[in-house]
Amino acid sequence: MHLKSIKSSRIKDRLYLHFSDGLIIPFYIDDYVLLKLKKGQDVDQPLFLQLLNKSVGYLLKNYALRQLGLSPKTKKIISQKLSFYLNTALVRYKLPSSLIDKNSLISEVISYLETNQLLNESAYVDYFIKKNSNKPRRYLEYNLKTNGIDISSYSHLLPQADSETDNVKSIILKKYSRLDLNNYQDKNKIMAALYRKGFSLSAIKVAIDGLLKSR
Repeated sequence: MHLKSIKSSRIKDRLYLHFSDGLIIPFYIDDYVLLKLKKGQDVDQPLFLQLLNKSVGYLLKNYALRQLGLSPKTKKIISQKLSFYLNTALVRYKLPSSLIDKNSLISEVISYLETNQLLNESAYVDYFIKKNSNKPRRYLEYNLKTNGIDISSYSHLLPQADSETDNVKSIILKKYSRLDLNNYQDKNKIMAALYRKGFSLSAIKVAIDGLLKSR
């Protein structure tokens, strides 16, 4: 097999390597220069494996940086996203997955992000809580734990009882204003719906009692 042609891309740091067997892989331009690749050169198996893994590593790193540009991520979240993206990229570019060390490539990207302090757990927790400020504490705790966060370190950032009660009141007034809190069935319907959303029963009861007293 040989390197049939090298074509530019609309993406400024990318080239496309075209091989004689029809395979086309996206490639980081700096790696192209460092490896001194030339049109028409023969490509043996070791070199091809090197080019293939550098190509995938480049794609993964670019994807990770784009994701972090959108919002903070934890190590667990970005690892899951990289794994999903990798499988998508392999299909998109028709790359031979059996020749790629997926776990090693993902680990290298994670290591790069950690070395450059691009994975900020505190920033992610702050972002997630602010984004879901109207969600109950139980919902926040569950999702943060699912994403590998030790809640004990951030409990002070989670909504306290008064805040959760205010959220419950707001939801009742907005979504359940047509129901009668004095009616047993309506009241139970509201409580069940709010509990399913993740609000604690104590916060729901306090909120309902507060609304009844204010009428």
